[in-house]
Amino acid sequence: MQTIKQKISISPIRGFDVWISTFIDKSKYEIVHMSIHQKDIREKYAKKVYWEWCCPLKICVAMGEQVVVEKDVKKVFGLGIQTCHYPFVLGNVEKWIDKDFEYYPIESPNLCMDSSMIYYFSKQLRKALPEINLISFFIKTPLGLYRTYLSHKMYKIYLKNLPLTNDSKKTKLIYENYNKKLIEIDGYRKSTKIFDEFVKKCSDSRVRDKPKHKILLTGDFSLFIMEFFLFEIDIFLAKNGIEIVQPFSPFSSMILVKYSAAMKKAKIMLKNTFSCKFNKIKTRDRFVVENITLAQIIKGLEEDVDGIIYIKPLMCTPCDNISYILKKENHFNLPFVEINYDEHSWINGIMTRLEAFINIVNERK
Repeated sequence: MQTIKQKISISPIRGFDVWISTFIDKSKYEIVHMSIHQKDIREKYAKKVYWEWCCPLKICVAMGEQVVVEKDVKKVFGLGIQTCHYPFVLGNVEKWIDKDFEYYPIESPNLCMDSSMIYYFSKQLRKALPEINLISFFIKTPLGLYRTYLSHKMYKIYLKNLPLTNDSKKTKLIYENYNKKLIEIDGYRKSTKIFDEFVKKCSDSRVRDKPKHKILLTGDFSLFIMEFFLFEIDIFLAKNGIEIVQPFSPFSSMILVKYSAAMKKAKIMLKNTFSCKFNKIKTRDRFVVENITLAQIIKGLEEDVDGIIYIKPLMCTPCDNISYILKKENHFNLPFVEINYDEHSWINGIMTRLEAFINIVNERK
């Protein structure tokens, strides 16, 4: 007699979902994937979220609410970010959903895979899955790190390959399917096999050797943890022959995120911009989002990009701080466009501005 598997969902955060799935017993639990791009999710769910000032919060709630209501998911793993200047914007979605389920937010005070995140993760994982103990957790941790590395590498390959194919939409579907496969399997050998298959698929689909332009896409932190929920900007840019540059992703290693040369420069720039003789800011503590965003930009400039697209939600203090620095530094002497959005943003208007920006890049090139 076949046992009924309990359903679990993981917030679709690049690398984060693969990391958590490593510790889940697939014979006991079914992993239900959350969807970002379905239009009806945003229209149908997250109605309890107060006011309309935080679109990323609504997206987080809507994704969770859909799998809980429509697919009877009982446990949801998410990310608890306490570094936002607004109250817990990407934190506990449980209070917004009127249905019984268990939510396990994993804290990431420094937005990277460091000892504090691993501690919170171990604590929440053992709480959610009683069969997990400390010994089994530490035995599987190296495999989890390896699979997370493969997930990040797959995404880098995907971004590089996207503008080099004739059908970018098909390429994206291939990437998403292989990422799901990586979530659903276990082991070093199977994970490596999935990765190798994906690399071969990408290689076979190329029809061009290089993109027309490289553009640094940066800004709103949710852009990196939930991809592109406004519209598929990756597809839009790829159709214009543009490769998206994202030098590193949060939730990669703390060495890459916290201790890189770009991060050191970002902290100095942030301190010099906002400090005065009356207030010497400390660039650790609550400026984590600004540090990572600015480091992302500084690192991206090393890749000889042709322009910067900066996307941020309205009324977001960390993103406004970075916007101020970008303007003060004259956008680092590159073609630049800043896109502000909320849930009422007209996608056609955003696309028109991006098209104008692409024309400027073409003329300058």
